[in-house]
Amino acid sequence: MLSDFSSNVVFAKVRAMYGKRIRACDYNNLLNCKTVGEIAAYLKNKTAYSKVLGKVNESNVHRGELEALLKNKMFNDFATLCRYELSTGESFSEYVIGRAEVEQIIRSLVYILSHNKSKGSDPIPSYFDKHTKINLKAMSRAENYEEFLKALGNSPYRKLLKNLSLKYNEQINLSQVESILYDYLYERVLERLRQNTNKKIRIELKSIFETYIDFGNFVRIIRTKQNNSSQDFAILKHGKLKSKYIEAMLMASKEKELFDIMESTNQGKKLKNLKYSYIDQIPLKVVYDKCRRYVHSSINASLVMLSYIFLIHIELNNIINVIEGIRYQMPKEDIEELLILK
Repeated sequence: MLSDFSSNVVFAKVRAMYGKRIRACDYNNLLNCKTVGEIAAYLKNKTAYSKVLGKVNESNVHRGELEALLKNKMFNDFATLCRYELSTGESFSEYVIGRAEVEQIIRSLVYILSHNKSKGSDPIPSYFDKHTKINLKAMSRAENYEEFLKALGNSPYRKLLKNLSLKYNEQINLSQVESILYDYLYERVLERLRQNTNKKIRIELKSIFETYIDFGNFVRIIRTKQNNSSQDFAILKHGKLKSKYIEAMLMASKEKELFDIMESTNQGKKLKNLKYSYIDQIPLKVVYDKCRRYVHSSINASLVMLSYIFLIHIELNNIINVIEGIRYQMPKEDIEELLILK
């Protein structure tokens, strides 16, 4: 159990960090920027990202460099919180690094599949580089699956993926890789929570992960049907949806049937009043609303901390979507539709 002092420190730090979040007026100002440099200047001079962007020259900053620095701020926030939240801080730190590792692995494989020769151009967040067993530089240069596996080094991911080693002309099944990696990530963090938290707190913490997984599975099923792709790897483990509902959704022939089935479940009732622009936003939007409530009202330090982890991930995704949208000169209203906001 946390001491009262540690709990109070976590509450104070999370709420102070969350109080410096990017707000509606900031997003509006960012959306009015004309270049990546203008975005960097605004974040550097007007927001809590000023510290990690202090040495940035906004006149010639590269999109990849900017995104890497922004991620450093996220990792640094987590490192600060984990020093005080000793009961579950290590579990959350492992989750944050593990999630970043999985995202980097999938990104690398996408590059290999697309034969993208510019994949080595984006810098890697320094905090992440220090806390992973993956050879990130070697992975960014990998041209094939064999080089990719070698870059995984002695990390657990090599063992998980080595049996998927492919012949020269075979296609990598990204859905299978994604399922294997995320199942491993959630199994690992939930097992750590089982070891380090009491039952009542564990149930509340698991509810965030289970909500995200359940709605993620729902979207994955929709995507497989839209793309006429295999459903073999559509479902991640550790969600709370009963198998009868999952099986019914897998058998459904129309998208409306999928929504009707999901909305008939306890978890899916949230869909009826949920506002979103794209179905891929659904898992993040549901978790966003849930975590905002916890940050403001929960009296459990671990729950407040995990909620902040999800919220800052969403904020970072929002900023990156703005950067990418401005870079490709998308209309302001189209970029705004990509954002997860209140």
